[in-house]
Amino acid sequence: MVVYKLIYYDSRGSAEVIRLLLALVALPFEDVRYSQQGVKQWIQQYPGMTLPALEVDGEGPFCQRGAIARYVARQTGLLSGNDLDDLRINEVMEMSTEMHKRVFQMAGIIDVDKKRELMDTFRNKTMQRYLDFFEKRLTENRNGFLVGSKFTLGDVVIYDTLYLLDEFQFDPFKDRPLLREHSDKVAASPGIAKWLNDRPETTY
Repeated sequence: MVVYKLIYYDSRGSAEVIRLLLALVALPFEDVRYSQQGVKQWIQQYPGMTLPALEVDGEGPFCQRGAIARYVARQTGLLSGNDLDDLRINEVMEMSTEMHKRVFQMAGIIDVDKKRELMDTFRNKTMQRYLDFFEKRLTENRNGFLVGSKFTLGDVVIYDTLYLLDEFQFDPFKDRPLLREHSDKVAASPGIAKWLNDRPETTY
């Protein structure tokens, strides 16, 4: 069996989608969580790299959230096997990465007034465009999955993104029952349900 070692801060953040993918297929992995000081030491050891990072059977580490998520999905059968459907999955992956970056950038702003203004614009305009697109793709498939007839990377990415937005009080489920239904469906899958129950309690 392949041995996966996932390295990140002691938080969910950008690594959580990878943890969720591994949990969905009940694949064991080493969940390495570093303190801020530990991260600094790791980065000094591997200059030019960022977290999350993944080691595979002792090879690596390899970095970048999207690259790792796609690799894990390919290895575990969580891509669609259809080029156009995989393109749809990649659309959602890229949008998720954009939203993660925006949310964490806003969280780091010290100026209260500027932060409130940016968050309001994101909540009322930017986020709504992304959520409209998620709903459009889910509606097109008509069966509760992003593509095909089973969970893929795309479904996990949507779930993780909505969880992030909800955690930061952007209320992504407001007047969007389709997104709530989809999120509940992903959370109820046995592997993810177990992970959500057992995972360490951390600030996002």
